[in-house]
Parts: sequence; C-alpha cells; structure tokens
Amino acid sequence: MNILWESENGYFTVTAGQGTPQITATRISAGNDFVRVTLTNACGPQRVIRFGMHAGGFSSSDYPINGPSSACKNQFVTFTTNTLPGATNYQWTWSNNMTYSSGQNTPSLTLRTGTTPGTGTVTLRVANACDAGGSATVKFLQINNCGFAIVATPNPSDGNVNISAAQPQGAATTADINQSKLYQIKIFDQSGNIKGVYNYSGGVTNINIDISSLVAGVYTIQAYNGIEYATKQIVKQ
Repeated sequence: MNILWESENGYFTVTAGQGTPQITATRISAGNDFVRVTLTNACGPQRVIRFGMHAGGFSSSDYPINGPSSACKNQFVTFTTNTLPGATNYQWTWSNNMTYSSGQNTPSLTLRTGTTPGTGTVTLRVANACDAGGSATVKFLQINNCGFAIVATPNPSDGNVNISAAQPQGAATTADINQSKLYQIKIFDQSGNIKGVYNYSGGVTNINIDISSLVAGVYTIQAYNGIEYATKQIVKQ
C-alpha cells in the first residue's frame, strides 16, 4: 500500500511520516486548506480521501457575522457565523442595549433588544489551538420602536426613488404628523458602506433621490424622523 499526503492549497508541508498512516505537518501560511490522501495498491484501484482543515489562526474574514441589520425593541434576534474546523471558542460581545439569551461559545448567538431605540453592535472573534483569532468582526443593529416605517417606490429602480413615511394608523395629532417627517436619509450597500447622506433640517414628508449612479445590487435605505429610525431594502437595476 502506497500512501501520499498532500496539501491542495500549499498551506502546509509534510515534515515526517510521508508514506505512513500518520504524518507530521508544518504550516507554511494561514488559511483554509484541504488534505488529500491518495492510496494506491497493486491489487486494487486507487482511492483518494479528501478533508478540510485550517492552517494557523483564523482571520476575521473566516467568521463574518450574519443576521438582521434592524429589529424592533424588546425582540429576540439571532446572529450566526461559519462553523470552523478546529475552532475552540466563539467569543461574542454585544453593546449594553441588548441582553444575552443563548449561544455564547457557539456559531449561533441569540440576544434580546432593549427598550430604547438606537444603534447596537455585535462583535465576534473565533479562536483555535494556534491563537485567539484575528481582529473582531462587527455587525451593527438598528433598534427601532417599529411604529415608524418608510415606503420606497419604484422598487426595483434604475433611476429615481421616491421615499416617504408610512402614515401611522389613526394618526391625527400634530405629534403623529411630525413623526412622519423625514429629517435624514442614508443609503448603505450590502457591506454597510454609506453611499449617500441627505439631511432635511425642516423635515420632509417625501423626497426623490437619484440612485442612477449606483452599481446594480441591493441597498438599504435608512430614514430618521427625529425620534427613531426605519429601514427599507431597495434593488438598483
């Protein structure tokens, strides 16, 4: 029986045991790799066994945080990341406007939002036997009262988008009407980068924004009515 051990991506090299059922390997660089073991026997067909591994410590790109970008106050929210081979700890942290529910030290974390609208953050580092992980990944969560919503039309659009506040049911007072005004609008791409900021000191009830210069994709519109935030996803064609 001939046994050949190989690194598919070149992140490690075999330093002892080549040709035997057990090897010692030395890391060349950090990253996700595949170990390929080729078994050949004069009496039978060749067999290849392949399995994944990670060489060295993890970097922040290995553990992105997936989950909502906005939520209502006093609501359960769940964030997840990749299940990484060889991970020894998933260290989550969160801002003080959220409380812990479950999932610390696992790839899935559940929190409960607080009772005050605002912006919260969730961070993550993943450790393995080599080190405590790279820089922390960060996920921002906008916590809303959920009494304020916006409408964006047309959606999808390849040019102008009209943005307005959805009128609250039963709105009759001056305070209700004022809370339907828009004082600031921001546009974010899928990576959280701000692509546009529009401020209206006196407040507006609707506004047209030209998005023709944006590349095609999904964007998030965030609007502020002076008290809380509302978000809406739009598609730029």
